[in-house]
Amino acid sequence: AALLAGGYGLWALPAEWRQAFFQRGGWDAAIQRDLWKFGRWVWLGMLFSILHVQFDILLVSRFVPAQEAGYYALAFNLAQKSLMLYQTLYMVFLPQVSALANGQELWRYLLRNTGYALAMCGLVGLTMVFARPAIELVYGSVYLPSVNLYLLLVVPVIIDLLALPMILLIYPLNLPRMEMGLNGFRLVLLVGMGFLLVPRWGVYGAAIAKVIATMASSGFIVAMILRRLAGHDVLRFSEAHKSPPEIQTDRVEL
Repeated sequence: AALLAGGYGLWALPAEWRQAFFQRGGWDAAIQRDLWKFGRWVWLGMLFSILHVQFDILLVSRFVPAQEAGYYALAFNLAQKSLMLYQTLYMVFLPQVSALANGQELWRYLLRNTGYALAMCGLVGLTMVFARPAIELVYGSVYLPSVNLYLLLVVPVIIDLLALPMILLIYPLNLPRMEMGLNGFRLVLLVGMGFLLVPRWGVYGAAIAKVIATMASSGFIVAMILRRLAGHDVLRFSEAHKSPPEIQTDRVEL
């Protein structure tokens, strides 16, 4: 489907654009190598992220009775709705972080967008307040056991929202392996904690495993980025994005 969509998009381009794309010199091998070096780690990190999102459901289906698994599935699906806020912020923050030109702009970006992330966390907090009456009204009292599970599963969403402005700095700092490491570390933690806790504590073990995996991995990656910002990498970031010096010309008085 992706190949068909891409092919149709290429076909829909104006003819002169397609010619410019395929003509000699239109495909810069050096740029493609740089994109591959960066993109391969991002793609691998996205794969780990997809596995992390769904792995707790697989564990619950394997170790937990069907009725409890149904409670967990409802709480999981409701918590996933809160991820729309995360995706919205991601779409807004990514162009901003890609346009950072110096260290001063970087710190302004962090302060401003951390405030926005806190505001989104407030909205998620409102869903926690009204979770019980909303679930009882829409799904019936039989699904009230999903309430506490939802409250637990929303915690990773809040953690991700708070960490997002900092984590996106991997792009201007050119640290794609760090994103791959974040999602890989998160997946490994979820797998390990899940196999340890789910057979003992059931659905609550799965929710707690997800909270621990998200908290530990996000905390670790934020600490690593802060360490980079406190060291020489920020200096290199600033130097690499400096605008070219203005050309001084002698003014002639007539």
